[in-house]
Amino acid sequence: FPNPFTESSAFYLGDLSHAKNLTCIVFNKLGQVIEKIYLNFSSETSFVFKRKNLPSGIYLYKIEDGGAFISSGKLIVF
Repeated sequence: FPNPFTESSAFYLGDLSHAKNLTCIVFNKLGQVIEKIYLNFSSETSFVFKRKNLPSGIYLYKIEDGGAFISSGKLIVF
């Protein structure tokens, strides 16, 4: 939340305490990896994605646990 966003967006994934190697991979519309965020959680899973120097546009993200698919979605940056 929020999405679309200007500076940062929070992800709430629920309880993934069983997950060992969570990674959030952000792609541009050409499928190029823009950023990989390595996550380490014990019970409640949430994190904040900061825009940094990303230009406005639509980005895709994928969340994995050791390569296994967990979730995916779209980020809209203003």
